[in-house]
Amino acid sequence: LVHRLDRDTTGLIVLAKNRTTAAALMTQFQGREVHKEYLLVCVGKLSPQAGGIIDQPLLKRGPVAVVSPQGDPAQT
Repeated sequence: LVHRLDRDTTGLIVLAKNRTTAAALMTQFQGREVHKEYLLVCVGKLSPQAGGIIDQPLLKRGPVAVVSPQGDPAQT
């Protein structure tokens, strides 16, 4: 096991096939040299006026987050 990516959202993990590769990857993650890209899957249509930006407060409820006025600010 090299790294857990965004445990709170996806739970995706990075594994290495050998110790040499694991050490190199760990160094890159620790040095913040890894570039992460995210793909958003949206049900429905985004408002053209919003320019593709979703700006809603999110409240964590167990394994999911819901839009709520009591939530933390979030922009995607």
